[in-house]
Amino acid sequence: MASEKRKAQQRDCQKRLRQDPIKLEKIRAQVRASNRKYQGCPEPTRPEPANCECCGTPKPCNRGRSFRLDHDHKTGIFRGWLCHKCNVGIGALGDNEAGLLLALAYIRRSASCSTAL
Repeated sequence: MASEKRKAQQRDCQKRLRQDPIKLEKIRAQVRASNRKYQGCPEPTRPEPANCECCGTPKPCNRGRSFRLDHDHKTGIFRGWLCHKCNVGIGALGDNEAGLLLALAYIRRSASCSTAL
């Protein structure tokens, strides 16, 4: 019985929050901030922008999506706000300039090969 009452209270709370998007965004921001602290991420030095600071993609407006806090894993210094694709891509390339330059050289080589055909 107690669990049913609790579920009903949660549903009512969620319904009220959906009707108040400003309060909902404040709660989501608090959750994101607490998740960053838990993961050892630095505090951002500027607010989350409207576009990805790497590719310029607009902030997604679908449920719960936001930009990722990008930081240097060696120094812990905040670098900026990235969309999911840029964050994963940079991480997959080693999270450093050398990895990005190797990928750029590869793209340039393959582009010159395709134009020679």
